[in-house]
Amino acid sequence: MKKAIKARTPQFDLSVTDSGLISKKAATKIAKRQAFENYGFWNISLHERPFDKIFIGNYLYLSGTLRKGWKGGVCEILVDRKSGKVVDILHGK
Repeated sequence: MKKAIKARTPQFDLSVTDSGLISKKAATKIAKRQAFENYGFWNISLHERPFDKIFIGNYLYLSGTLRKGWKGGVCEILVDRKSGKVVDILHGK
């Protein structure tokens, strides 16, 4: 059975800064929301926090943190702060 795809509106303010970019806080929320949707809220929340955030030009790079002694990968997301869109998302092994 096909599921209807509904256009989603952000649940938070996408306020634009003077430079024409969405705020750092909004970009971080977009990245986290996408990580939770793709890999599960509890998986990301329990195993990959705190997140490392790096702002590079118009982009936000957010990655999870692997706990000491654990093996595996973490979620990595790149968000375009001009459009608010996720450019790339991956999870290492």
